[in-house]
Amino acid sequence: MRISDLPPRLRLFNVCLETGCWIWTGRKNRNGYGRVCVDGREPVAHRAIYERLVGPIPLAHVLDHLCRRRECVNPRHLEPTTISVNTRRGRAILFKRTTS
Repeated sequence: MRISDLPPRLRLFNVCLETGCWIWTGRKNRNGYGRVCVDGREPVAHRAIYERLVGPIPLAHVLDHLCRRRECVNPRHLEPTTISVNTRRGRAILFKRTTS
């Protein structure tokens, strides 16, 4: 899985960081997630790229950003999880930050 495996129009909106994050520099929604037009739909960029390079996301699952960066679209930084697991992980990070 390399950024060069993406079609040129998706590659255009990515900047690679030393952390391995592929930062989406194109349009974003109000929550900071990248948006992209694919086949007449407008999914969030990380889902579109994950499905393109890895495959379908299981039903009733969302992609958890393991790097904790909403604008990252690197499939290696994304893990399909249930919404409850994703929420629990996010709260654990938030709790850790507020107690440190």
